[in-house]
Amino acid sequence: HADGSGMGQTFLAFDRHLREHGLDRHLESVETAPEAYRSLSTAVEACAREAWRAAALAVADQFGSPVDLVPILLGGDDITVVAGGAVALPFAEAYLREFGEITGRSDVLRELGVGSISAGAAVVWTKPSFPYRAAYGLAEERLKHAKTVAKGLVEPGSPPPSVVDVFVLYDSLIDNTERRTPDGQAILSGNPYALDEHESLPSITEMRSYVAALRGKDVSSGQVHE
Repeated sequence: HADGSGMGQTFLAFDRHLREHGLDRHLESVETAPEAYRSLSTAVEACAREAWRAAALAVADQFGSPVDLVPILLGGDDITVVAGGAVALPFAEAYLREFGEITGRSDVLRELGVGSISAGAAVVWTKPSFPYRAAYGLAEERLKHAKTVAKGLVEPGSPPPSVVDVFVLYDSLIDNTERRTPDGQAILSGNPYALDEHESLPSITEMRSYVAALRGKDVSSGQVHE
């Protein structure tokens, strides 16, 4: 589950945004003002759909086609996909990267004073029989957490980094989603992970290095999961 960062605030204060960027002409009449909002919404959704397509093709090239990806929602800057376990994280990475690059190239967004848009994603692995609604709710919760953390790491007015929250649900109970120790004092997770290197967050590349360090060692699968 993924969406753009800061888009809600942009829509809510879009008139102020246009004035700050010297684009008052879009607000000169009751006809042009709604058109500016419509242009922003349409352009962002077009970018999201293009990013979905590019990311799906990239994953298909990596894993072979056909690939286990089923889009459930492609609307505005929101995207929800049911994916096979192996392709879920690579797809999320590809989507976030494509979305940032495609929004940065959009002439319509540039005309409206909006540059490249960062995004956040949550990847939740469950058993195939796990209820979709519960899985979606968990992904939404994890994405909100990831974006809140990312937003707190930048100066006001600066775009937050693109981040991914990863969560593996091994049983049927959604409990202790922050992966804290029983006393609540320590968090047993590096979430969220930055798409690229970041001074205040571990990156996805670092996360993969942690996993690689465990492979081939004399460690039980249960310990590896923890």
